[in-house]
Amino acid sequence: MKKIRLFTILILASLALVASAFGVPNDPVAKASDAAKVQSGFAPVVVNGRELTGPNTLARTNPQIAVPVAAIARSLGDRISFDTASRSVTVVRQAGVTAAFDATLGQVLENGAVVLSVSNSREITFSPSSDELMLAIEIASALLDVSIRFDVAKNKVVVSRGQ
Repeated sequence: MKKIRLFTILILASLALVASAFGVPNDPVAKASDAAKVQSGFAPVVVNGRELTGPNTLARTNPQIAVPVAAIARSLGDRISFDTASRSVTVVRQAGVTAAFDATLGQVLENGAVVLSVSNSREITFSPSSDELMLAIEIASALLDVSIRFDVAKNKVVVSRGQ
């Protein structure tokens, strides 16, 4: 009987070691809290290593990732303007390049040349406040000339330019 109990303990200890070696968490509380963060539908935005703070600085992660374009542009030092009537956003980057997103045409232009065309731009809601505008990462990336990725492990949207 003692041999069976000892054998069972050894097998359970071995399984725990194997699980930790393959990155399987053994803390059910941490696992549940991580899942809750991802399921909340929002994630912090980190721009060039600094997390955005304040109102309208979280990215929406459900059903697709959308980012607060005004907060990101300002944190990069870009000038941004909106025209809700024409459904357009214009950004003048620090380098002097002008980029514009025209939701009516579904195009992002850079110095007048089309750099991105999207088909579902009519679904974007332009709110009266420019700070509330959320754009899909594909559009925001082309408009701001940045790299945008979602770090699932940290539940953060990471934005970088020139790194």
